[in-house]
Amino acid sequence: MLQKAGTARFTSTVTYGSAAGDAVETTRGEQDFVHETAYAERTVRVPDGFPARAALGRPGTTALAVAGHDVYVRGEEGWLRYPFTGSTELFAATADVRAYAGTFAPYGRTIAEFISGATLQGEPETFENGSRRYRATVTGLRAGEILPRAFRGAVGDPRNLSENEVGQGPGAPVALEVHTDPRGRLTAVSMDLTSLLSPGSGTPKDITSIKATYELSGYGDKPAHPLPDAASAADATKVLTPFAELSPGACGRRVTDPGAEGLARAVDCGRPHDLRVVAHVPVHLTGEGEDVSAEAASREAWALCRKEFGASPEEWWQDRSTTGHMAGHSVGKGIRKRDGEYTCYLGEAGSAPSGSQV
Repeated sequence: MLQKAGTARFTSTVTYGSAAGDAVETTRGEQDFVHETAYAERTVRVPDGFPARAALGRPGTTALAVAGHDVYVRGEEGWLRYPFTGSTELFAATADVRAYAGTFAPYGRTIAEFISGATLQGEPETFENGSRRYRATVTGLRAGEILPRAFRGAVGDPRNLSENEVGQGPGAPVALEVHTDPRGRLTAVSMDLTSLLSPGSGTPKDITSIKATYELSGYGDKPAHPLPDAASAADATKVLTPFAELSPGACGRRVTDPGAEGLARAVDCGRPHDLRVVAHVPVHLTGEGEDVSAEAASREAWALCRKEFGASPEEWWQDRSTTGHMAGHSVGKGIRKRDGEYTCYLGEAGSAPSGSQV
């Protein structure tokens, strides 16, 4: 049905509630279902005092485009193309960016992606004008894919895949409401992901709710924004380097593209830069009769990074705005083992990306 419609405008909104106020991620754009292309502008608004502030990315508006499986992000130096290719390390590091190339619709990272795998609950409600409302559910594991990396926490952990007594947690079904117009075309989707915030879910503390909506309109309208030229856009696989591949002492300019945390443009340390790698520290934790959390692995890595910072050359700390950061990941092997490599680096105060500690 979407392909027959050809094109449509969309608005995707994810609202994160907290005592400090709501952080809101709003994306407005247009997409062509036949040619599998999209253009959108993603705006992030984060109030002061919001917990896990860095997890949502830099506040402001970012332009993105999709052409097939390739994702484009417009930055200070023009369009940057994230192709569906690259080294193993870079491919993994850009997974969250490439997720903006959707499967249900050209533009991804929205709750519309869950429709194809949802389980219908009962019969649809039909209104006088012929429009319908469907109720369905998706697993918390699937629903968690829309969240930023730091919010996903242990959503994919096998420990959390069974529903608990109160019907909450990452393993419990999450309700999805879908609306269609009299012609059967999708018009709106809504979802309350607050259940993913149950104790032990791994999401940041002090987040009180997560709600998402998706709306489609303007079916058949001609797209108003031209797509970036692939030939003139810089190739991310050629100009970006994962932190993990930068040698100790190397400098770079961090990438602020949504989903590209942990990537940088390598530059000579004599040129403007906002990070200098100090060390890479391996973490291998095995629980003695108990599970090992990702948070425990991060604490271990941070302790190792602090030692590396203390042993680093004094000249690396000459910039008074510089402070210590950490970025990396841990991988659960089984349930009671955590392996990962973390990068210890110096960067601007308050610039820590998702997953870092200061």
